[in-house]
Amino acid sequence: MSGFEIRPRFSRRVKMSLEELLNRLEERWNLPEEKVKGYKVDHHVYLSIPEEDRHFWSPQLALELIDEGDEVEIRALFGPSPSVWLMFIFVYSFLGFLAFVVLIIGGSRWNLGMSAGILWFIPVLLGLVVLAIITAKAGQRLGHEQMHHLYGFLNRTVIEMEQEE
Repeated sequence: MSGFEIRPRFSRRVKMSLEELLNRLEERWNLPEEKVKGYKVDHHVYLSIPEEDRHFWSPQLALELIDEGDEVEIRALFGPSPSVWLMFIFVYSFLGFLAFVVLIIGGSRWNLGMSAGILWFIPVLLGLVVLAIITAKAGQRLGHEQMHHLYGFLNRTVIEMEQEE
């Protein structure tokens, strides 16, 4: 995982059946000592931190399991909770929309030879975008330990299954 990934991802292949992997993951996340909550929808699995240990910046691990006969490809994607992700999408979209409106009004006024003082809002909006990015990176740092916990849970589950075979 690189230093500036918004939603880190990785993939891995394991030699087992899809049902076997799904059952083992579900069996493991129900163990109280694992401190992982999960649910599955078809061949997708979503892992998160239990409610009592979760905070605003807690990550989720989304797994797409692709059955390839005698092995399964696991495509994993770390991300924030859907509410945090939606909040940042809204903030970025709103700031982008404001910048678009300011550029249209400012550009029109400038082309007409009028005062285009509204264009001074562009650096302010860019500063707000940078602030949003810094906030997102700070949130990633706060959820970093929990991200490693989820990654470790997946690795322990897969490694134990491979050793049993």
